[in-house]
Formats: sequence, C-alpha cells, structure tokens
Amino acid sequence: MESLEEKEIIKEYKRKWKDDKFIPFELFGWIECITRTAYDWVYNNILNNVHVEKNGDFSQINNIEHSGAMLIGTYDRFTYGDPSGFLENINNHTKHPEKNKLLFVPQTGHTYQRKQQEVAEMLLKLVNEWRNEQNNL
Repeated sequence: MESLEEKEIIKEYKRKWKDDKFIPFELFGWIECITRTAYDWVYNNILNNVHVEKNGDFSQINNIEHSGAMLIGTYDRFTYGDPSGFLENINNHTKHPEKNKLLFVPQTGHTYQRKQQEVAEMLLKLVNEWRNEQNNL
C-alpha cells in the first residue's frame, strides 16, 4: 500500500500541478499514473472491494442493488493466490449473490493479457443468454 510520504506527494502534485502530471513513483508499487488517477484511488470514496478476508468491510458492496456479472483472470495475483475464492467472496456479500454470474478467464492475470478475444466471447455469450431470458419472460 502507499506510504504516508507517497500520500503527501500525491496531495502536493494535486495542489501544484493539478491532474495531468505523472507522480514520481509507481502507485501501489506497480502502476505509473497521473495525479488525478492516484488521488482518486487513494483519497476518493470509490468502491473498496479489495478484500480477501471473509470478514472485511463489505458495507459498500452490501448496498449494491444491481445484479450482473463479475470476471477475473485465474492467474490474478492481487488476490493472494485465490482468484476464484476472491470473486466468490465479493459476490457472497452482494444483496442477491444468486443473481450474479461469475466468469473466470483461464490462464490470465489482472488485465487479461492475450485473452481479450476470449473475454469478448464470454461477454457476448452472457449478453445473449440474458437477452434470451428476457425474451422468454
């Protein structure tokens, strides 16, 4: 996670150079980003769903009314070695986990490298399934 010093640098860049200047370090140790992105990730009240623990703070997710699909690469390393369990844990904290579809993209990581076509085909198939379900109502 980011250090207090890095947080202060992000605030300073936001104050001095506004949004479009790159921060001088990799946020979270892996992403080069501009000030606006770093500030949003660190300071704004965006959805915080990155919990591997089953007893984490899921208060935001508990309040989501919509159902839909969630997908993850089976090699995603941001899940402490258990991408499937990570996604299932998040889904289990939604209001209606039974209404959600979980998609697991085999043999790829967090950004689906070299699996874009496979992801597109999975999503197309799912959208067609949902369309057929709506037409049968």
